[in-house]
Amino acid sequence: MTSKRNERGSAALEAVIAIPAFLLFVALDLVLFGDIDGDGAEDAIVFLTTQSGGTGHFAELAAVLNQNGNANNASMLSLGDRDVVEAGGIQAGVITLNLRVHGPNDGLCCPSQSATFTYRLDNQQIVQLP
Repeated sequence: MTSKRNERGSAALEAVIAIPAFLLFVALDLVLFGDIDGDGAEDAIVFLTTQSGGTGHFAELAAVLNQNGNANNASMLSLGDRDVVEAGGIQAGVITLNLRVHGPNDGLCCPSQSATFTYRLDNQQIVQLP
């Protein structure tokens, strides 16, 4: 289980893609490494935020499989509007995320509640575990 941030800092890793002018994806600097599909190769979980022109900043995770040395985006999953991924890891194919999410009295700007969620890859789809 490996979790690391880009040694060059988040600004160096930010990848900005505009599709068209109203949709923006930004890659975050946290990347998780570990085998998520059971083939013995080290895969990755990367995190994006999507902005579509309003005030929302939608967090998403992408499962990127190592297939014979080539990166393959197998699945994406929405994590929520302005939720913050604080840490995570991959152990025995299970992805564990520590998030800061919105509590019942939080404004949309300011999630304050800590939460831990687990996921796995099932038939090429990331699914949340109970």
